[in-house]
Amino acid sequence: MSTITITRRNPTSGRIEIPFQEHGCYVLGNPAHGKLKHKTAFAVRVRTLQEVLDHLRRGFSVRMSDGVTRPSLISPKNLQIHATGARS
Repeated sequence: MSTITITRRNPTSGRIEIPFQEHGCYVLGNPAHGKLKHKTAFAVRVRTLQEVLDHLRRGFSVRMSDGVTRPSLISPKNLQIHATGARS
């Protein structure tokens, strides 16, 4: 069994953010869309953290939230990712 945690400490509030779920799916931004990757029309939705991890490894960004503030699209370089037993 794999364990995946993806977090970020918001540099402004100091709160810990986790991947945001909308209607049971995590929401990612495809880097192929450049500056438009944040638009809903170009959103990629996946159901599992393993799928999020797979996309992050390919350069996708993920919507993160602390549960209080609005979710924002965060690039992989700004995330803390811990995965044990996850697919490579």
